[in-house]
Amino acid sequence: MSVTVQPRAIVAAEADVKGDVTIGSGTVVHPRARIHATSAPIVLGNNCIVEELATIESATVASNVHVSNFCVIGAGCVVESADNTLVHLDERSAIYGGYGSAHAWSGEGIGQKLAKHAKQLAFLSETIPQSHKLRITRR
Repeated sequence: MSVTVQPRAIVAAEADVKGDVTIGSGTVVHPRARIHATSAPIVLGNNCIVEELATIESATVASNVHVSNFCVIGAGCVVESADNTLVHLDERSAIYGGYGSAHAWSGEGIGQKLAKHAKQLAFLSETIPQSHKLRITRR
């Protein structure tokens, strides 16, 4: 079991990442985020954002978690698979709010959505390394 971090990904050293986890290119994992592949693999796509205190966990065998590209897991939200299920977030999905509600993108305003997401990733990619140590991975 190992953590694989693709090029251009930013993973804060304070993030708690354990197990068979793959973090896609350009993805940003905030400090104090928790990603635990306890029993099955977790795959985060490219250009995702996992905010502070968010939790992603595969709790039982055969309960894979797959987060597609351009997804956002909001601060304090939980994505957890259990009971041998597959959790799959479609591209450009967002989990946010007090109850961790999942919201799939409707397809409207693609230009605005992509531009906003790109600006947020660029901002985080610049500011997180300035104020936090980064996780160093060796291939």
